[in-house]
Amino acid sequence: MTLCVLFAVPVVDTTPEEPPPFVVVVHGPPGAGKTTLIKNLIKHYVNQNLSDVKGPITVVSGKTRRLTFVECPQVGSATASWVVHRILSHGF
Repeated sequence: MTLCVLFAVPVVDTTPEEPPPFVVVVHGPPGAGKTTLIKNLIKHYVNQNLSDVKGPITVVSGKTRRLTFVECPQVGSATASWVVHRILSHGF
């Protein structure tokens, strides 16, 4: 005869309440229109004019979707990847 004992193990939900934002890196040479593009995207999603683009800008584009816009000048090919790495590893 075998004896089976079942133990109730609590299950911990480790999923975050809010999903992380989608990161949009606008990368290009000087004068290509990076700032203009970000300003127009912000105006499209928020219906407000943005006078100056400084740092990452996060907007809510749906009930569960956030978008983060980052302007990254073309200094080198590693610059955009460095910015994305910093955002994903450290957050804002």
